[in-house]
Amino acid sequence: MTRDTTCVRVIFMKILRLCSLAMLLVCAIAHAEPKRVLVVTATEGFPHSSVVTAERVLSKLGTQSGAFKVVGVIRSGPRPADPEQAKAWTTKMEHDFAEMMSPAALNDYDAVIFANTTGELPIPDKDAFIAWVKAGHGFIGMHSATDTLHKYAPYIEMIGGEFLQHGPQVKVTCINQDIRHPATRRLGTTYEVFDEIYQFKNFHRDQVHGLLTLDKHPNNGTPGDYPIAWCKNFGKGKVIYTSLGHREEVWESPTYQDHILGAIRWALGLEQGDGTPQTTALVLGQRERIDGFQPLFNGVDLKNWSVRNTEKPSPWHTANGMLIESAADPINDLVTDKPHTDFILRFDYMVAGKGSSSMLLRGKYDVLDKVANPLPGAWQSVSITLIGDTVSLMINTTQVYDKRALSEVATEAPDSPSAEKSPIILQGGHGPVAYRNMRIRDLSGFDIRQLSGQGNYSYKVPKGKAKKVR
Repeated sequence: MTRDTTCVRVIFMKILRLCSLAMLLVCAIAHAEPKRVLVVTATEGFPHSSVVTAERVLSKLGTQSGAFKVVGVIRSGPRPADPEQAKAWTTKMEHDFAEMMSPAALNDYDAVIFANTTGELPIPDKDAFIAWVKAGHGFIGMHSATDTLHKYAPYIEMIGGEFLQHGPQVKVTCINQDIRHPATRRLGTTYEVFDEIYQFKNFHRDQVHGLLTLDKHPNNGTPGDYPIAWCKNFGKGKVIYTSLGHREEVWESPTYQDHILGAIRWALGLEQGDGTPQTTALVLGQRERIDGFQPLFNGVDLKNWSVRNTEKPSPWHTANGMLIESAADPINDLVTDKPHTDFILRFDYMVAGKGSSSMLLRGKYDVLDKVANPLPGAWQSVSITLIGDTVSLMINTTQVYDKRALSEVATEAPDSPSAEKSPIILQGGHGPVAYRNMRIRDLSGFDIRQLSGQGNYSYKVPKGKAKKVR
């Protein structure tokens, strides 16, 4: 037998062993026992009629996927009006919790699901429950799971937010914040749903990994941060929550079922996904970094900005990468700490209702005031080029005007002095309005005679040679 033949035989045997190991691994995974899950739909507060559908759907998802098995359900139904019946109802619920959520009983589960629970549930040892999740187990909450255990702060901290209020049921278009996560990867970039949409208190973006969100109020369209679903690493455990699921039709929807099945699989450790908080800081694209753009609003806080009147309350705040004036009162302008002369300024803005965007350049010229306001709730992309007293404005892909005198196209603010070097001013009293992705590039030294629209510009360089930049 030649040496080459021997080498081929050795390689073949190694490949054969690897294939055998792979087949054994596949078989082991295929025959792995499904994870054990406890479902809780009990309520001490508002009883959701959809809990019956929720129980059925969760059991079906476990059976069909083979990923988990519902090994127990703690249910209560509505509290009876009759005092004696209500007493018996309470006794039974306390017994069920004592039996199925005691510290010893929790050791029989891999995860616990709170599906549309409400109120102060009689968990026998709440501290032990929180410690159980933190030790490496899963917790999944749907809809009113955030309207549960308001009086027990560690639970609110664990789930990541607390129900505050809701308006009428409404159709919303949720923004998918993580298209790679198991809970959201099948939803597309947006997810349209008709449901009861919660608003929250005690919610902190820097403590959760966002999955679904809204950038405007579900009912009145006011710009802001309105989270829908999120997750978080919790010690060695995993916590995931979706506020959707009030309506039976939502639970019956295949899209929603994909959403919650992915959430359950992630919480059980069966699929990988990020559980760390995202940054809201503005990150510039490579082309703009090369061209010398800098963030004007950093996406996080009001650093490098100040209100004009420090003795009045500020209507301005930041949320999820947005700079927001949520109300027209009190009127107080927001001003950059640094003055600017010639520049390209790019940003997005969105108005709600009768809100508008008002930005003063050179201390007094509002270049957006004469522009027709867009439909409320739609983001508009803006590019402003200002050199000397000449301005160019592009909104989305439309060149509104090109190299026009400021005095011809802008509205002059009364009692505001003009200055070649002045701060950029966001005028108060025009909200609700939100800005995002604000970045600026200094154009000191550009030759106005060679400026052409919003495309390429010629920059003054030594020896009279023109250098093109974008």
